[in-house]
Amino acid sequence: MSLKIALAALVSSLAFGQFASIRSHIDGETMTVTFSSPQIIVNEATGAPYSGERVSEHVQTLPDGTHIKQTISRTKIWRDSQGRTRTERTLGASQPGSGSGGFFVIEILDPVAGFMYVLDDQQRVAHRFAISAAPPHPRPVTAAGAPKSAATSTYEKLGTQDIEGVPAEGTRSTRTIPIGEIGNDGPITTSTESWFCRDLRLLVLMKRVDQLGEHTMRFTQIDRSEPEPALFMSPAGYTVAEEKDSLTLTLKRQ
Repeated sequence: MSLKIALAALVSSLAFGQFASIRSHIDGETMTVTFSSPQIIVNEATGAPYSGERVSEHVQTLPDGTHIKQTISRTKIWRDSQGRTRTERTLGASQPGSGSGGFFVIEILDPVAGFMYVLDDQQRVAHRFAISAAPPHPRPVTAAGAPKSAATSTYEKLGTQDIEGVPAEGTRSTRTIPIGEIGNDGPITTSTESWFCRDLRLLVLMKRVDQLGEHTMRFTQIDRSEPEPALFMSPAGYTVAEEKDSLTLTLKRQ
């Protein structure tokens, strides 16, 4: 029986600009991935090289107290002193007991040369997009046009601590939806804790707790040395394919 899962993901722009969105569909051992609207976010993070792995996990607590822990994604990231980035991400969960992993995607953003690459390591093709500055952000909805809400929010600073060997400043925001606001018979509280390293312009830890459980994004194995230049180039032996607005790849589970 084939496994069919529809996914939608918004690519983070906290560290660098990438594709505006990724849509994917898994059918057993095959994933179809569509990358759309490539554009670069203005990146001022030069002179702060690093590498590391970003791990996202979710823990759900059942009514009987049982905990279900899932690793949602693992992404290796490199950034050099010029602001060029490379990401190696695994999409889709592995199949328990099968020995099979997820689906592997490599992206390179080179704002210096003005290109973005998606590497298909199975077909040995470097799909290249010309990139330009992102358009201005849309104007926020004014208070008069925004829907009214009785939800309350609080914000607090948590000080500074070392996380994965780098100094990070912490904040916590808490939002509470009162009884009856959305048909709820009890208050709903969401708490988000964030730790940001100013030296690297990088969010190194985020914890979000809500009614669905606890979601954690953590940057691990942080190395502040300069990455190898070859990481940000199209690999030797790859065919370069010029792309425009979007790209669809068919990947096999690794």
